[in-house]
Amino acid sequence: MKVTEIAAPADAQPTPVIEAVAALHRREMTDFFGNDDLVEGPEAMAGHLAAQTTARRVWLAAHEGDELRGAALSTLPLRDNTTVAEVGLGVDPDRELTPIVTALWEALTERLADEGRTVVQLWQMHRDASTDPQVEPLVPATGSGAIVPDRWSELLGELGFTFEQAERHSVLDIERHRDDWPALAAEVARHSEGYELLTWSGATADELLGPLAQLRSRMSVDVPSGGLELEEEDWDAERVRLRDGLAISKGRTPLYAAARHRDSGELVAYTELELPSDHPQAAWQEDTLVHAAHRGHRLGMAVKLANLDQLARIAAHVQRIHTWNADENEWMLAINVALGFAPVSVEGAWQRRL
Repeated sequence: MKVTEIAAPADAQPTPVIEAVAALHRREMTDFFGNDDLVEGPEAMAGHLAAQTTARRVWLAAHEGDELRGAALSTLPLRDNTTVAEVGLGVDPDRELTPIVTALWEALTERLADEGRTVVQLWQMHRDASTDPQVEPLVPATGSGAIVPDRWSELLGELGFTFEQAERHSVLDIERHRDDWPALAAEVARHSEGYELLTWSGATADELLGPLAQLRSRMSVDVPSGGLELEEEDWDAERVRLRDGLAISKGRTPLYAAARHRDSGELVAYTELELPSDHPQAAWQEDTLVHAAHRGHRLGMAVKLANLDQLARIAAHVQRIHTWNADENEWMLAINVALGFAPVSVEGAWQRRL
């Protein structure tokens, strides 16, 4: 097994190895989920690897002869969390896991040591143990949520990773539940009279960049993160502009909804959807946050409903929305369940200190 580093494309266009990684990613996702809703295409991957402003990206490919067998995609934050490496591993679903992951891991740890990274955080798809009561579940360190033990959990444990947190992956069937939302909106309106709702698509307007940056900073530490080693992220207006620009360059349209406090004029809550142009049937739910000082006014539900309304106006063709929430985040999960989201899988957050 030969492991080599994938070079960042100077023009943000896919190279042959990036095309191969994207094809492997497609096989892996469709094998697990039965659809391609979460597949990243080669253009999006190339744009992501080329973007080295707020994070450095070290991507490795494992080849057996001329065939790609696996890839390790690591993101190394540069403005905060500078001891952390965020890693995703992909392996051909038709191949034995252990030799490919072992080869990638040995090469990756050497590169991360050179970069001064001492904490590796890795996210991996698993089956939700609640769907199979016959198995002995594997529970994370938080004690909330559980997965069906599989070849990934066994191998990650052998490599020294700890199962820190379970993120519930849920999907909303829009057509099935849209008729339930007007009643929810009427209830929310009775509790949020002191706030106005804003919606926009694409790049964030200049006057909202700073306020949104403040909320994004809070998002990085306010959501439950279990035992994951994280510090508050350093967001400013330019970083928000860069993030929007990266999403758009990768063929994803950001859809935002936010709540502004009428008396103070402060932005106090926001939510974001991303619409991938190469998957018109699906949308991906990104952040949702309500500032701690303004909770209790149903603002989480308010901004989500406002964004669903915007989605219906802008992209009525979208059929499904995917979202991920820490299993212990009972407040946000309650909102999602009320909207109609149903659990599909669990994304395990695994961590190892080097």
